Amino acid sequence: MAEENTTDNTTDKKETTGLGQFGLDKLAGIDMSGRQAKEVDTKGIDEQITALEKPAGGSVYDKMAARYRSQGEGAVLRTQKNLTNLFGPTVNLIQEREAAAQARFTLLKDKLPEFDDSTIFGHQSGNEMPIVAEIESISKTTKEDMRMLSRLNPNDERYDEIKKRIEKNQDAIVAFDEINQKLLEIRNSQDGREDHTQWSRGMDETTRQMWEDIYASKGENITIQDGKLVWTNTKTTTSYEFKGGSYEDDKYEALNGYYSDLGNLAYWTRDKNGEQQTFENGQTGDLVLEVQKALIEGGFTDADGNELDSDGEWGLKSQAAYDKYLAQKDELEKEWFDENLSEEDKEKYSVTTGGGETRVIDLNEIGDGPTMIDNIGIEKDIEIQDGIQVLINSDIEVTDPRYDQKINQLVRTLNSVGPKGLKSLIFDGFGGAGDDVLTSVNTDSFIEQIIKNNPEEFGIKDINNLTEEEIINAHDKMRSGDVTMSYNNGKKDEKGRPIKSTLQSQYLQWYRNEIDTKVREGKKSKLVATQQGSGSGSGSGSGSGSRKKKKKEEESVSNFNVGLEEYGTNDLQDGSSSVITALLRENKKMVSNKGDKRFWSVGNEQIGFGDMLTDLEAFGQLGIDKYGKTQLMLDDDITINVRTEVGEAGEDKVIQLKPVTLKKGQVVTLKGDEVIDFYTSLYESEYIKN
Repeated sequence: MAEENTTDNTTDKKETTGLGQFGLDKLAGIDMSGRQAKEVDTKGIDEQITALEKPAGGSVYDKMAARYRSQGEGAVLRTQKNLTNLFGPTVNLIQEREAAAQARFTLLKDKLPEFDDSTIFGHQSGNEMPIVAEIESISKTTKEDMRMLSRLNPNDERYDEIKKRIEKNQDAIVAFDEINQKLLEIRNSQDGREDHTQWSRGMDETTRQMWEDIYASKGENITIQDGKLVWTNTKTTTSYEFKGGSYEDDKYEALNGYYSDLGNLAYWTRDKNGEQQTFENGQTGDLVLEVQKALIEGGFTDADGNELDSDGEWGLKSQAAYDKYLAQKDELEKEWFDENLSEEDKEKYSVTTGGGETRVIDLNEIGDGPTMIDNIGIEKDIEIQDGIQVLINSDIEVTDPRYDQKINQLVRTLNSVGPKGLKSLIFDGFGGAGDDVLTSVNTDSFIEQIIKNNPEEFGIKDINNLTEEEIINAHDKMRSGDVTMSYNNGKKDEKGRPIKSTLQSQYLQWYRNEIDTKVREGKKSKLVATQQGSGSGSGSGSGSGSRKKKKKEEESVSNFNVGLEEYGTNDLQDGSSSVITALLRENKKMVSNKGDKRFWSVGNEQIGFGDMLTDLEAFGQLGIDKYGKTQLMLDDDITINVRTEVGEAGEDKVIQLKPVTLKKGQVVTLKGDEVIDFYTSLYESEYIKN
């Protein structure tokens, strides 16, 4: 029996650092193949399905009605359950694998010099491009052709043919050299694009691997095909094969026998011929008891995620745990072999076969660096979200006659970021968290929607029996295209045929639906409301660029610090007043509580109101408005994370950090404890360091 897993053909090759793949993984504290998806609670969906499938009565009609509900709405819910059960955990799995790959790449890069002074790309790392032999062959052929050409009469019919061949070969050598120099130049540029933490997740895995190879001076995956230099990731299948034949065979020994959970499971779940056992419902005996114990020790639970009872009787719960083990067995065993077998045993038992998908990238067509996170797209998204928040703060309803017009106007501005920006928004938002300033709106549900509506496009055999690898492959295939690719949108025409539309148009519609949901929830933001109220918004509200908005902005600046004369006194020697003194005087409740000085916990320190005001002066000019509120005119652009209530979980409120961009020259007006919130946001965004 063989355990199969698709891996890159470079998996067990040595790096120039002297570290193999396993060595790199151990140093980085990671294990790529060991990253498994986590289970999700689908109890709510299960209850819905159960209710649908339960007949209202005992009559044949009630039973038929329940059956039809099960086949219709129930089928939809079962698909939803499967996606819910797998998609969320798979997002985490993708992120963990990407993080592991980044850790390994960082470790490798740290072992290499900043500058590659090789003549042939890849020579520095000991795996140069395998083109030397090809160039020598072309050069030899060219010399022979030139020698023959020198002896031929120009009128000879062979003369033009040989001349063309010489020119073609010379052009090929020049092209090889140009690409070689280009790769070395990219590798040595150190212009920021080598920072892989800023690479867009819109790049598919293959493209990302190519750029990792370039910045790590690895040339082993570069070949010549059809006279062109290309990067390939021809994949192979690595597996382990054992002689087998019993429950105590060489595979059992390789799993460390009864000393390991997997070895124990291999012993008790196989018969004397080494074949997997099957168990009948209601079966009892010592074997069942031992299998139950082995499943418990291996961490395999029943369908509800509960630990088994080792009662020696086989039932539905035991079967569910056993099915989980069988589904993961091959991958878990391979992971164990990868981690624990000696190099000698790996060589003895491993089998590598060809096959798998091969991607080819023409190196003449690559740009000057990898695709980076599109900041323009993220900034536009933040601008739109601020505009939406302004509308929410104004108590707008989705039923408002002008709502659609206003929202569509905002959404259409998203097109201005172009295909590259939209692709970055889609895929860099995948798995995005609210506290990540490098991502936009979380797009998990959008990616899930595309996969759900296009199983055949992504090679999914059964949408009701998805695997995590099918989701990973679908996500990667989506990334390999652009936003002009068309997919089924879940709708059908009058003849029942699926309707297709571009990824771009579907994303914009999804984005609009997300806005509608946000408006219905009506969660207000104090900070955005205050900014807009003082005419200091981000510029994303209604009437952007209008005379009204411009007038408000001018009024905001002109009203800056107008309250100093009213609230200040002649505090200073020259008879002038201090803004901070005036603010402290007008915010006595923020300064003390019945005579006791007030402090707020920020980071590891206790900060008073006056100290906060002093720190804020580092970001601009302090002022006081005609109502005694604190004002700050910013000296530069800043982006801070603002705590925003997005929902409830039981009795607890769900809070997310939302990035808000404040522009240079903007006046932020803050009342009382809003100063504390603003100061905390600056600290949490690492503008202020204690």
